[in-house]
Amino acid sequence: MSYIKTPLREVREGRGARVKRLFPTGEVRNFDPFVLFDHFVISPPAGFPDHPHKGFEIITLVLEGALKHGDSLGNSEVIRGIGIQKITAGRGIVHSEMPADEDTVEGIQVWVNLPRANKNIDPAYTTIGEEEIPLKANGGVKEYIIAGEDTRVKFFTPVDYYLLFMEGDRVLTKRFAEERNTIIYPLEGEVETGNIEVSEGTALLACRTREVSLRSKRKTKLVIVSGRPIGEPIIQKGPFVY
Repeated sequence: MSYIKTPLREVREGRGARVKRLFPTGEVRNFDPFVLFDHFVISPPAGFPDHPHKGFEIITLVLEGALKHGDSLGNSEVIRGIGIQKITAGRGIVHSEMPADEDTVEGIQVWVNLPRANKNIDPAYTTIGEEEIPLKANGGVKEYIIAGEDTRVKFFTPVDYYLLFMEGDRVLTKRFAEERNTIIYPLEGEVETGNIEVSEGTALLACRTREVSLRSKRKTKLVIVSGRPIGEPIIQKGPFVY
């Protein structure tokens, strides 16, 4: 097991939107099976008007505000924080994501590579509201289970995804049934794992691990996203992954 500590880089996307990007950047191109990791905070008129995708799956976790989605499958709805949008782009989909009102929208978007055998499947879309997200609370740790075995959010490549709120000095361990590549990203506060501290604006990539143990230094809000590596080339050309 090894760790890579890396800052997020600010990039411009869509229409006037600035996002904090973990990858792809000049430092980290991808993190099998993950193709992209963005933390966005957007206010009108900025957003992401109609654009295409192909060859991967998308999960958007809306943390604050309201995001309006529309797509070429005919879906049109508003996802409010805390809420989930899941898209299988497959052989191709066009969609838009814009603030639904005058308020700021904050969220995290992750792209997950599709295995080569599934690259051209039919596109699909679903949303899940906060009331449908499994929630655990114990010993000063509140945990939303965003994706995984016990949720409605499933990927062709197995992924577990957690949104965590840790109060003060707390310890948490996540164990996986197989080796995983895992992203640890504090939105607020800081955590320590493997004698490495990581705080706001920086993420830790844990490579090929079956367990992640974290200790919060203070009140902390973070996400953990863990996926099974599939060992296939990630050939990315903008919004398309071949």
